[in-house]
Amino acid sequence: MGEKIRQKKKTLWMRYVNFEKIKDILHLVNKNNGKLRAGELERLAIEQQIFVKEDGKPFSHSARYHYRKVMENLDLLTLQGRAYFVSQNTMAQALLKKTEFKKLMSPEVQEIIRKIIIENKDCRRYFFDIFMGNSSYGIEDLRKRGKWIIVETKGKEGIVLNNPHTHQRFFLNDSDKIHAIFWGIRLWALDLGITDEIFISYKEGRFIYPINTFKSSETIINLIIEKVKKDNKDSEWVMLHIPSFIKEVVLSMRLPIEEVKKVLWKLRITNPSIIMLIPSSTSFIDIRTPFTKQDSVLLKPYIIDNQGRYISHIKIHKDIVDILQGGAE
Repeated sequence: MGEKIRQKKKTLWMRYVNFEKIKDILHLVNKNNGKLRAGELERLAIEQQIFVKEDGKPFSHSARYHYRKVMENLDLLTLQGRAYFVSQNTMAQALLKKTEFKKLMSPEVQEIIRKIIIENKDCRRYFFDIFMGNSSYGIEDLRKRGKWIIVETKGKEGIVLNNPHTHQRFFLNDSDKIHAIFWGIRLWALDLGITDEIFISYKEGRFIYPINTFKSSETIINLIIEKVKKDNKDSEWVMLHIPSFIKEVVLSMRLPIEEVKKVLWKLRITNPSIIMLIPSSTSFIDIRTPFTKQDSVLLKPYIIDNQGRYISHIKIHKDIVDILQGGAE
């Protein structure tokens, strides 16, 4: 029984980490390869201002421990005789060679980290498999074929990751799973642009989807044209609820939310006389969830204008069809 518990803990090592700090720790170990034990590595990382918070205070012991375990389990570091070495695998070496200590990672390097995470068996089993409905895929497959999922809160059942396309469900029914998956690997994927998520109301729940990097933002314009054409009302204006429109776009095309917002904002800038932005108060947005401490993702599908207002609706004159189609031609 004890062995089963230890095995379960071992597979739930994922905790939230900053991958810029992970990269810096890798360089720190490389400069002292085979010379640092856990305590020495942590002390040196504090001295080098890596294991410190924004206010300058050192990370807690548990946070430092989780950083080490994440690096061990992602096969970036190995322990030999209680001392740390940089792993000799191709990915760890590429990460080391293509980065510099305390310098921000390039998009090319971030892609290496994405592949390391997606190819990790525990990360796949506990998170990425749910998007695919199977366990045989690579990063490109995830981007091209991954399905969106819904995050549901089920009281005693905890948090449920539900893929309505495959009817696969994964229950985060204890604190280890919640910390490792919901507050760990889910946030890694979000930070690294592997996934994006939209949360309009507590009743609907949070939608998470793998970003499809093969889709073009031009499809957003076509969808706007289609919506305006389908409006049969006598008015010359069509009103779009921005969060609902963005949700429709991202769940069907799996584009990043920020990309959809940029397209809408550019349309407004280039056609100011026939596109109007209608703001909403944040208090109205906040009441859509019962949580006292609001999740910032709730405000994500709203455009913020130059005055800092949250724009909930966009009013479009039907002349936009001729303008956009003329531009396309």
